[in-house]
Amino acid sequence: MERFYKRGAQDIDTANNNRNSCLDDLSWEEEIKYDPGLRKQIDAYHPNHREKARRKYLENGPCQPRTCNFPVCDIGDKPRRFIPEWFDEFGSWIEYSESKDRAYCFCCFLFTDRDRLNQDKCLQRPGDTRWSSHYKTFKSLVNMFPTIVEVLKAVEKDDRDWKNRDQASNLLVYFKSLDFAFCLHLMLTTLTATNALSLALQRKDQDIVNAIGCVKSTRLHLNNVRRDEWDKLLDEVNEFRDKREIDRVEMEDTYIDP
Repeated sequence: MERFYKRGAQDIDTANNNRNSCLDDLSWEEEIKYDPGLRKQIDAYHPNHREKARRKYLENGPCQPRTCNFPVCDIGDKPRRFIPEWFDEFGSWIEYSESKDRAYCFCCFLFTDRDRLNQDKCLQRPGDTRWSSHYKTFKSLVNMFPTIVEVLKAVEKDDRDWKNRDQASNLLVYFKSLDFAFCLHLMLTTLTATNALSLALQRKDQDIVNAIGCVKSTRLHLNNVRRDEWDKLLDEVNEFRDKREIDRVEMEDTYIDP
């Protein structure tokens, strides 16, 4: 007979009250972690708590320890370690985790949807300046462009440092320009052509004959891009511009250098 039993309004209200009580019992002092390597992701919270979690992390600011002992590790046959001066160079978006010995993007943690983007939010290892790392950076910039814009808007509005607010405002203006869209796709196209060469040259078992062959094929690829794929590049720029609502520029108009 239980399958024919219908819960009354009182039972539904009791269930709702119990659920709301569980939500209200959340201890934010225990939930908010300073170390980015120990945090629960924003989208792991209940939808009713996500905005509050973002606000609390914004109030606390990024994790930027300056006096801890940054370990040294070998990257590219050279000893590397995190440099605290990067906090001054890159501002409030960069964080460091003592527990993981990794750098993280504070803005990506706050606003990135893991299910939608399906990608790792950890930054490239410090000191990793290979071409392939730049290729990944530009590719992520294209994929995460809406999220980055939202992050810059939040920094422009809520950051306590006026320098960061001013920098975010200037970046928003630049990101909405045709110059940015064109340079972004030009660099991505170029690094896509050279990425295979970059990965090949990183192999320790690569011999000189294969290396020369990779260089020649990459040079031919770049020549083909310059000779035959210019219209394709402009189409990609225009598609990106229309999709992201970037101001249109008439190519036939007179250009005046500001």
